[in-house]
Amino acid sequence: MITPMTAPLVLRRNDNPCRVTFVVENEDGSVKDMSGLSAKLHIRQYPGAPGDPWLEALSTDVSGSRLIPSADGIEAIFTKLEIDAMPVSGKAGEPVFPCYDLLVTEAGDENAWFEGPVTVNRGVVP
Repeated sequence: MITPMTAPLVLRRNDNPCRVTFVVENEDGSVKDMSGLSAKLHIRQYPGAPGDPWLEALSTDVSGSRLIPSADGIEAIFTKLEIDAMPVSGKAGEPVFPCYDLLVTEAGDENAWFEGPVTVNRGVVP
């Protein structure tokens, strides 16, 4: 079992696309090679929120928001269109604390490697 690293995720609407790289270090301080691993990232209204995620990125996707595992970590790419489509508020009476988790499958085991709060910097909107 892996204890996920808690790290904030900031999505910048005016970056098209917005790119963030998740890096894991080995015990010797070198960067873990993530090539060939499968991964998925979900952004939800709050931790453990049921139903479909507000935004999903998969390592199997070749366009749109997606994940690219490589020797340098996992690059997450989020499109402006999908960032703009994320709700700015939740259902009445429910908490709004956007969060994400990044699940990685290695040797057949899927574990959360990263998780944390999400901030969307919407920038200047005409």
